Amino acid sequence: MSRKVILIGLILVLALSSCSFFVGKKEEVKEPAAVEPTVAQPVQKVQPVEQAQPVQVSQQVEPMQPVEPAQPVEPVPAEPVAPPPTEPPAEPAPTEQPAAPAGYTFRDDFDIANDNFTEDFITTTQAVTRDRMQTQPSVVQDGILTFNIRDNETYIYKFVKGSNTVDSVIEAKWKSNGQSMNGVSLICRAAEDNSSWYEFRLSSQGEWNLLRYDKSIRDNDPYKNPYVTIKKGLAKLKLVRVSGDNVSKFTCAGSKLTYEVNGTKIAETSNNEIPGGGMVGLGSMSAVYLPVVIQWDYFSVTPPQ
Repeated sequence: MSRKVILIGLILVLALSSCSFFVGKKEEVKEPAAVEPTVAQPVQKVQPVEQAQPVQVSQQVEPMQPVEPAQPVEPVPAEPVAPPPTEPPAEPAPTEQPAAPAGYTFRDDFDIANDNFTEDFITTTQAVTRDRMQTQPSVVQDGILTFNIRDNETYIYKFVKGSNTVDSVIEAKWKSNGQSMNGVSLICRAAEDNSSWYEFRLSSQGEWNLLRYDKSIRDNDPYKNPYVTIKKGLAKLKLVRVSGDNVSKFTCAGSKLTYEVNGTKIAETSNNEIPGGGMVGLGSMSAVYLPVVIQWDYFSVTPPQ
């Protein structure tokens, strides 16, 4: 028994010796440095914050007054900036040309029938109706406008459409092919409703009248004459050709009214009763001898110079 124990012990000693032979020397393990413990300082208690007391308002705050909106500022227009001067291109030598006159210009030589004029405007002092009148409508034929009046104290007019003008020089060439006790008229500033106008009336015998026609006079009293005389007179003997061609010129310039026949001034005056503009026109009239036949060669309108 003891031998078995001794044998086992030897075997164990040999086994341990062989193990240390193969394994070799162990590494030396260093001990860690000792760490000194840190003592924690005691935490001081935080004093509680006192709650803020509400502030009492001693005075009542008045509400703010509404502020009026500011007036819009009108933008100041910027002054135009002149472009930098540049040398203008060379221009050809200027040629003198007559300046175009301002105002209304018209001419009708009556070569053909046209609608430049209104329809005939006919009045009479005779107690007859239009359907019983013998006066013929005006006609354009062979370069002539003809008025053929076959009723006593009858007036026939034509106005240029769209000729609304204040100042004008009206010229016409005419002759009488009937009774010399007649009337040949040039008209300016005629209202569109034919209620008023200026009229210069000349007979083949040389008698003349500057008139203002006022329809309201006849409307208020059918027995009154609607023609108001501004001025009247008699031309020099033989200045007006009884059966030959005559050239009449009636100028309406502001308040100044002037009339010439065959190059001679026979009337000039001022009148402000019709200050505005109106149509221009022509007319013929009869007295007590018939027929009255007036032939017009041309009619023109130009502005005063």
